[in-house]
Amino acid sequence: MCDMCKPLAGLVRQPMRLADGREVVYHYAWRKGPRIAAPHGTADFVAEFWQLVNAKVPVPRDKFDMWLREYQESDEFNGCGERTKLDYVECILHIEAEFLGAPKRLFTDPRMRRTIRKWRQRLAKKIGVRWAEMCHSVLSAILTLAMEDGELTFNPCHGRRTKIYRSDRREKIWSEDDEKRFLDANGPHLTEALLLGLWTGQRKGDLVRARLADYDGTDLFITQSKSIGKRRKTVRVRVPVGGPLKALLDAKKERHGDDTHILLTKDGTPWRIGKKEQPNGFDSSWRKGCIRAGLMKERDNTDNLRFNDLRGTAVTRLALVGAEVAEIATITGHSLGETQSILDTHYLNRDRALAKKAIDKLELDWLRKERAAAKQRAADGSEAANVVRLKVRKAAKKEPTERQRLAAERKARLAMMAQGEAVNGGVLQRMRRAAKEA
Repeated sequence: MCDMCKPLAGLVRQPMRLADGREVVYHYAWRKGPRIAAPHGTADFVAEFWQLVNAKVPVPRDKFDMWLREYQESDEFNGCGERTKLDYVECILHIEAEFLGAPKRLFTDPRMRRTIRKWRQRLAKKIGVRWAEMCHSVLSAILTLAMEDGELTFNPCHGRRTKIYRSDRREKIWSEDDEKRFLDANGPHLTEALLLGLWTGQRKGDLVRARLADYDGTDLFITQSKSIGKRRKTVRVRVPVGGPLKALLDAKKERHGDDTHILLTKDGTPWRIGKKEQPNGFDSSWRKGCIRAGLMKERDNTDNLRFNDLRGTAVTRLALVGAEVAEIATITGHSLGETQSILDTHYLNRDRALAKKAIDKLELDWLRKERAAAKQRAADGSEAANVVRLKVRKAAKKEPTERQRLAAERKARLAMMAQGEAVNGGVLQRMRRAAKEA
């Protein structure tokens, strides 16, 4: 039984042998209960299980359970991608463990905010900060749907000041030295993935699904699976191919058929897609490749370079060579607004080359202005004459105001009076001295 289905209490697993000799495994919602038709290990399997269980046991309308059931039947949940629904199902299991059976009236009390905050803190210590943040977001979505139905006047999950988890990988950029070391230390099954990520800027899950039939000799057509859930339609991006990637794809096109995957494992087989729409074993192989290249230590669990950082590296390199936002968005598949936001908050590394390029532009503009000013001074006369004129103009005194002139006259009169008193005082002293001698 997979990890996703372990918390499903009452699930029955029954191996069967068909008439043609094939062995299959059937799953039932409970013993002697209905069989679940959805594929095992998918979000639809979990949803069908709870649909059968809830149909068996009526859900009280005055309990939180009703909101939880309505959310799982809503378009907000079913419109998400397969991997997103799997993550949300895991979050719902943690929400059920805390709030299942709680009366709806508890969520109308503003003091419920403190209860939710304490629950999120306990969850962060148990399953990690990132998953605790996701569980809080899913609970907020459930309560928001209740607000839209008029059963709540406010969402107790709102009003929190800051998030406890923020992903920031702006500084996680592959340098040219990192690229060279990785290419020298690894085989084709990893180096081809590196080149494909750097020269297309696409996600790992989309690249491992790409086949040689998607390459027409000049462009590579990539289907972005992550956009299916949000926009509810497939987004197909056309990426022009150049540089070493074109040489690689041309060579593979000559050796293999169009149905062959571009990225293969070390054994030459396609990467198997797991339950969360990700290739099984790829991250482990990539980590070993980084260890061989000396980009990380064998027992190092710190936040090192990942394959998904190639997407940010591609965007940064395109910006460094002067690509416009619209040009980058055409390659990555984002909208113009999304691309500008990503460049500013997530992907665009504050590289020294960008700063140097900006200062070079400023210096070039300053030199142009200096040259234009020098030509103008040469046309007007010598530079020395200009300096003399500036000095004379600077040394010229302004005419005093009426108030300043009156103050100067008063000061002069006071000085003359003080000098006269000093003279008169000297004469009187001489007369007194002569009278004493007589």
